[in-house]
Amino acid sequence: MSTVRGLVLGGGGVPGIAAHLGFLQGIAQARISWDVMVGISAGGIVAGSCGAEYDAEYDVRDTIGLLQVLEKRWRSILRFPWLLLPEVVPFAAWIKRNHDAPGLLCLQWILEKAIADHDISPSVSSWKKGYGVIASDVTEGRPVLISCANPAVRDTLSALTATAAFPGLFSGVRAPDGHLLVDGGLYANLLYGAEAAAKLGATKVVAVQIGRETASMPQHITLDDLFWTIADQLTKLNSPNAVSVPVLRVDIPTKGGLLSLDDWDEDMRIGHDAAEKHIADIKSFWAE
Repeated sequence: MSTVRGLVLGGGGVPGIAAHLGFLQGIAQARISWDVMVGISAGGIVAGSCGAEYDAEYDVRDTIGLLQVLEKRWRSILRFPWLLLPEVVPFAAWIKRNHDAPGLLCLQWILEKAIADHDISPSVSSWKKGYGVIASDVTEGRPVLISCANPAVRDTLSALTATAAFPGLFSGVRAPDGHLLVDGGLYANLLYGAEAAAKLGATKVVAVQIGRETASMPQHITLDDLFWTIADQLTKLNSPNAVSVPVLRVDIPTKGGLLSLDDWDEDMRIGHDAAEKHIADIKSFWAE
């Protein structure tokens, strides 16, 4: 029986987007492909963006090109609101936030600019098979896998927003059934992501965990430090007792702050280096 190769991409804010893209470019350049991809939070933005591309099939060379396009797209849009307009954009994001899904800023308004005028599917039901993102349904207190087979929200913009809407910071998403969806990391960790990948058909899963280089909390805590601490603690919750598929975990320690682009290039490099470091292990793990 052939191995169905699954990837799970964990959370990690802006550094997570950069590191995941660097990691994916690294394994694609090593001629390694995958069949299933599930993302949580920042990893969900990457996985959902890949799943929403219109082209149904990619060979490895096409995949490298796609990842390069995504990297340029996200670098551009993230640099636009957070660096070029540090005062105007947060204000605009504030006044446009969804009051029915509480949060300080409107992530959906920012993501809308990233996917507007790009050749991606506006509908979750049109995503490529095997791709999905995980959000947290706080109405029922459980994680939910959003994919073409389970379009819990109808459009790509809502799916990307839901998976990455860190509670309290960003406004969440109201699903058609009225449930409130926020960051997938609230109820799901990598092991849950592996189970979600198995539901999409994966038989062996590589799970990529984004962390921060500093191992301990500094004495003087910044808001960014607090976000990392909360995110780290959330990943330890709701861990399944067992996983039905073999899992290979890859840890990527990034440098940047959750909403900072200052270390984007370095985090891309760290992700790429992690891929090169684990190429032999991944090939062996996914070997038929």
